[in-house]
Amino acid sequence: MFNNLTHLNVDLGYCMFTDEAVMNILQKTPKLEVLNIPMGFDPETCLDGEHWILNSVPSCFKYSLKLFSISHFRGVEAEIQLLKFLLENATVLAEIRIFCSKILSADLKKQAEISNQLQPVGLGSCVIKFT
Repeated sequence: MFNNLTHLNVDLGYCMFTDEAVMNILQKTPKLEVLNIPMGFDPETCLDGEHWILNSVPSCFKYSLKLFSISHFRGVEAEIQLLKFLLENATVLAEIRIFCSKILSADLKKQAEISNQLQPVGLGSCVIKFT
């Protein structure tokens, strides 16, 4: 258990572990407030958004996770599914920061489409910021 861990950076750049390993770590961080994926992830080789759906949501999602950020976001379905999972299950989540890939940052229409997909999912109090 990592009872005092409040900030976690998860580098999924080369994906040397599975989504189950990440979720196992998250299950052991009951006070996690900030989850950051600074290098983004490749959904073809790594975290498939559908696999984030678990029978048991980590307690940090329910009680303490306030900020989630992801970099190199391309707007592919697996990434969107991950955000939907967070919005549905992270009840105290205040902010999602999305640092877009170069292609997505130039496509404001696609960003608006993604934002529209996410709005009805959340509890309403979470701010989603595209950067």
